[in-house]
Amino acid sequence: MRTPLAILCLLLTACGSPSPGAPVPESSGPKPSGPPALLARLIGEQDQPLAGISLHFFLCRDGGNSNSNRDGWIRSDANGRIRLELLPEELSRDPKYFSLSDLRWEAVEGEYEAEFYLPLDLSPAGFDVGDVLIAPRGSPKRFAKWTDREVRAEYERLGLLQSSRTELFEELLFEMLRRGGSEATDFVEAEFAKRRRPSSQLAFGGRRQPGDLALLTAARRLRGMPDPLSIRLEEGAPLEFSAAEPSSLRLQWCNVDPRESLTLLCPVRFAHRWGFVNLEFVDATGRTLPSPARRPGEYDIMGSYGHPTLLAPGQTESVSVPLERYVSLMKPGEYRLRVRYHDQCLIAEGREYGGLIVSSSPEFVVRIRAP
Repeated sequence: MRTPLAILCLLLTACGSPSPGAPVPESSGPKPSGPPALLARLIGEQDQPLAGISLHFFLCRDGGNSNSNRDGWIRSDANGRIRLELLPEELSRDPKYFSLSDLRWEAVEGEYEAEFYLPLDLSPAGFDVGDVLIAPRGSPKRFAKWTDREVRAEYERLGLLQSSRTELFEELLFEMLRRGGSEATDFVEAEFAKRRRPSSQLAFGGRRQPGDLALLTAARRLRGMPDPLSIRLEEGAPLEFSAAEPSSLRLQWCNVDPRESLTLLCPVRFAHRWGFVNLEFVDATGRTLPSPARRPGEYDIMGSYGHPTLLAPGQTESVSVPLERYVSLMKPGEYRLRVRYHDQCLIAEGREYGGLIVSSSPEFVVRIRAP
């Protein structure tokens, strides 16, 4: 797995005035003056200001059309502060999603990123976000100053906003899982139970966030139970392949939950690379092998939604994964392999997926022989 130098992560999801459970950041700079503006200060894990960083911003009314989006570049000053003037239409009372990124989509060290929602009721003067912490997704430092109640309140607020942002939901869910405890267990199980109600309003654009698989996985982990989706090597499947021939890894996806069915968005029969599946090959030196260049259509996510896989309780499906679509530069030798799956996020290229609820196989040893 590739480890980023840092990922900017902020889940400030304000809904009107701050809710009782949501942390309110302290202002780190002057109050907004002049045209309405979004203010923030970028800080590192040691609370140091991050000066002179150029980031790409994206601001949109979540769920809106293309006319509601705006993007560009912004740079922090000597104190780590940024200021983005807001347009009149961006002061409207609707969910407004904001993100910062360096757009290094394929960099080994990962992409810098921050994302959050602005308040529904923005002051004519704008909004001061306060300090934006730099920390990897999934890092316990990300929510070190948050109480358990504040984490749950942020999760609930995302639901009220009908957010479609998988990572925002799952990062909070991941933090609940990391902390554990009876309150987190009861909360996650109650959230999953809502999915079984006909009147559930959690659907957004045909997709519910987080996914059913992530919620059920988190609920079972909190109870000390194995993940519902078990990724296994098919009995009798070979683990030795020729470097000169196309090869496929024969796996089994099994639903081990005795009561709940699993609907996986990725089909079990696929001839090319689906972004939801990641194969991590590690050679004898500890180096993770790179993924090959994308081929046309490999990230046609909507296409995969048309062929979901339904696994009833206890059901197993065979899965054949073409190795050449997931790994390149394989030379004769021995490799450690782990297969991962996420039902909503693209992880095929091995980019950082800390903070996500990912299903994983045990580690296999694969041998590549010379032609």
